[in-house]
Amino acid sequence: MRISPGPISRRFERSLSPSRHRVLRLIGRLAEEAGSRAYLVGGIVRDVALDYPDTDFDVVIEGNAEKLARAFAARVRGELKSVTRFGTCKVETAAFGTLDFATTRSETYDHPGALPRTQASDMTHDLARRDFTINAMALALNPDRYGELLDPCGGLSDLKAGRLRVMHDRSFLDDPTRILRGVRFAARYGFTFERRTLSLLRACLAGGGLGSISGKRVLREIGLVSMEPGVLEGLRLLGEHGIVDMVFGRQVGRRGLQDLWRRLPGAIGAVQDAAGGEFARTWVVWFASLFADVGRKRAGQLALYFNLPKDVRAVCLWTAVDRKRVAGRLARLDRSKAYRVKLLLDAVPPEALVLLFAISPQRERGLIRSYLKTWRHVRPALTGADIASLGISEGPAVGTMLDRIVRLKLAGKLETREAEIALVRRTRRPPNRC
Repeated sequence: MRISPGPISRRFERSLSPSRHRVLRLIGRLAEEAGSRAYLVGGIVRDVALDYPDTDFDVVIEGNAEKLARAFAARVRGELKSVTRFGTCKVETAAFGTLDFATTRSETYDHPGALPRTQASDMTHDLARRDFTINAMALALNPDRYGELLDPCGGLSDLKAGRLRVMHDRSFLDDPTRILRGVRFAARYGFTFERRTLSLLRACLAGGGLGSISGKRVLREIGLVSMEPGVLEGLRLLGEHGIVDMVFGRQVGRRGLQDLWRRLPGAIGAVQDAAGGEFARTWVVWFASLFADVGRKRAGQLALYFNLPKDVRAVCLWTAVDRKRVAGRLARLDRSKAYRVKLLLDAVPPEALVLLFAISPQRERGLIRSYLKTWRHVRPALTGADIASLGISEGPAVGTMLDRIVRLKLAGKLETREAEIALVRRTRRPPNRC
């Protein structure tokens, strides 16, 4: 993606609706009344320049951001939230969504990977603390300068050239997550790292820079890569720069992993289509694919390192430990064994089912489609309580009867609730007679 010609102020004017411009102009007027300067910063400025859709509003104030945010919330009947010691807060509005406010600040890092120490500063220093020059631009909101670009670091020039340039030589060392963010931007826009930036990136990785940040922060960034429309390119770049190997300990099977990635877009679409809508979280599918073939021990270590939520952990461990075993069991079944297919696939998490589909031959894919479209929905019309009331003794016998009903329904031998009742009555034990 390359920047199109024309002044950015004109592009800014046409990229937002009149109602959103009214909101931003109101913020500018409130800043003017308070003797402050207000700016729109962050991804929206970059994306306005690229004619790329973005609706996240990050407003930075040279002055007291919390005070201005309170005044804004009062004017639009919004709610002030998330006030922090860094001078940031949010205003939630019914009409315009959530706007983020922050006070201009500079940052210093006590050691590599540490969270920054901040202090109030001016707009130029605030932009200088950011990750890449393409994210270090701002649009003025005060009435006298509304829509005027502030670009002290040459971000617009780098956008035109399609390059990612860090702000200073210690950028990656201070915060190695910037490497992962850079990969995400490179994948999204088709940009490349500028030569010096690429050298700094490689030096940081070679020095073990990723080890200075928590697994939780690494998870967040890889998760964001996995949410990108260009996720396949993002993961390829993570592999190309050796990040997959560093994080996941993968020394073999790279070709198999890349083959899995190539299959996943089609598998995701096919599974969602067969399921009749949103079935699996796409980002979890892509993230869990990185666990393929890492082995049981390493998968457990990674789950702890990332501090994975329970549901995501289940998908990742299944991918590492159970994927090939389940694929082998599915290969021994056919449509005449619909009950056994259902029993097998009911235990597979939705995102794992996508990964199973991706590695399966055509015949097994047909079984998965049938399961998603029909078989997974087959359940008894009777409840356990209904069956007990019909004379089946409570306990394991009730569960056995429920399973039998499902098996016969899948075979087309039970079609109504009345037929289920008749089956139970034929099966129940006669009462003991003394």
